[in-house]
Amino acid sequence: MRRPSNQQPSSAIRSPGRGRMRLGLGLVLLVALSARSVHAEAAPPMTGLEAGAWGRALLVVHARVMKVTDIRGAGGAFGRQLVQCAAREVLKGSLGGEETLMVMVVGQRPTLDPARPSVPYFREGLESEHILFLGRDADGQAYRLESLLDTDGAAGRERLLYAQALAGWSRMTDADAKAERVVKDLVRMLSAGPWTRAQAAREIAWLAESRPQAFDKHAELALRRAAPLATGSDQRYFTRKALDCLAARSDRPSGGHGESDPFRRAYLEAEDPEARGALLRRLLEGGDVLVDKHAWWAWARAEPSLRVWLVEALVAERRTGAASALADAYGRDEDPEVRERIVWALGHLGTDAQVGWLTGRLDSEAVRRVALLALARIGSRAARTALEGARAASYADEGLKAWIDHLLSPNFRRSAGG
Repeated sequence: MRRPSNQQPSSAIRSPGRGRMRLGLGLVLLVALSARSVHAEAAPPMTGLEAGAWGRALLVVHARVMKVTDIRGAGGAFGRQLVQCAAREVLKGSLGGEETLMVMVVGQRPTLDPARPSVPYFREGLESEHILFLGRDADGQAYRLESLLDTDGAAGRERLLYAQALAGWSRMTDADAKAERVVKDLVRMLSAGPWTRAQAAREIAWLAESRPQAFDKHAELALRRAAPLATGSDQRYFTRKALDCLAARSDRPSGGHGESDPFRRAYLEAEDPEARGALLRRLLEGGDVLVDKHAWWAWARAEPSLRVWLVEALVAERRTGAASALADAYGRDEDPEVRERIVWALGHLGTDAQVGWLTGRLDSEAVRRVALLALARIGSRAARTALEGARAASYADEGLKAWIDHLLSPNFRRSAGG
C-alpha cells in the first residue's frame, strides 16, 4: 500500500450512479472550476467547512467501507478500529492511483443525543458510504480519520453534491471570483433539498460574518428575496443572522472572526452541528466555570436545533445553576421550539426563584401547559399556589382545570412523564 501523498487534487474514481446525482442541484460549475490550474495558489476559504475539516485534511474522499477490524487490546484505546475502504471519488489530495486505502479510527463518534453521547464510527460487517476527511497516521502506514459526512439516503446524496461543489470552489485561485461564485451558488442552494438548504444558510452566515465584502448589492438582494422562503428553523436563523451581519458590515473587520480563545475559535470553525455539539459536551464536562464563560456565547451563535440540544443537555447534566441564564435566554430567543424547551427545562432545574418567572409565562397560550407542568415539577408551596391561581384564571377551561387538578394531586410525581 502506498503512503499518503501530498499531491494537489487531480484524481477521481467515478461511481456508476454519479451522473444522476449531479442533477439534484445542477452544479455545472464543477466542470469550469476543474479546468483551472491545480498548481496555482488557492484563494482563501469561503465556507466554514473549507476553513475547518476540509482545510485540515490531507485527503478528502468519497469511499465505501468494506471491512472494519476492532484492534483494541486489553486495556487499549476505546473504539480503536482499522477500516478498509474502496475509494469512489477523490475530492482533495491524491491516492496515487490506488483504489483502496486503510484508515485508522480512534475514539467514538459524538452525537446530539445527551443520553447517548457517542457511538462507534463504523460497525463491523456493515458496508456503508461516507465522505472521509483524512490525515496521516503517526506511523505513515495508514490514514487517520479526522471527520466524516454520511452519504446514505437523500440527505447523503445532498452532502455528496455539496462536497463536489466545495471541491470546485477550493481549486479557485482568484479570491474575488471565488467569493462571487460561492455566494451565488449558496444562495441558489437555499431552494434545494432540506440538508442543503440548512447547510447553505449556515455557510452564508459564516461568510457574511467573516468576509462581508463578498456580498455585493445584487447578492444581498438575492439573499433578502430568499430569506422569507426559508422552510426550517435553522435556515431561518442563519439567513437572518447573515442579513444582520451584512447590515452592520461597516462596523465589522474584514480579516476573519478575530477570536483568540481556543474553544471559541474551534466552535466558529466547526463544520456541522455534530462537531459543535461535541465541543459543547466537552464544555459541560469541564465544569460550571467553563459553562458560564462559553455556553451563552455559543448560544448566540448556535442554530435552533443545537440550542434545543443544549437545553436538554443542561437538564441531563442537572445544571441547576443554569436556570437563571436560561430564563434570560428565553427573552432573546425567537424560535418557538427553543422557548418551549427552556420553559420545560426550568421545571427540572428551577427553584422558588423561577416560580414568578414561570407564572408570567402562563399568559402565553403557546407555552402555558408546559409552564404549568414546570411549576408542578418544582412542587414548592409557591409553585402550588401559582397552579391554584391558574385554575381560577379566565383562560382555564374545563379541560385545563382538570389537568391542573391532576398536577396538584399526590399521584402526579408517579404519573407525569418527562
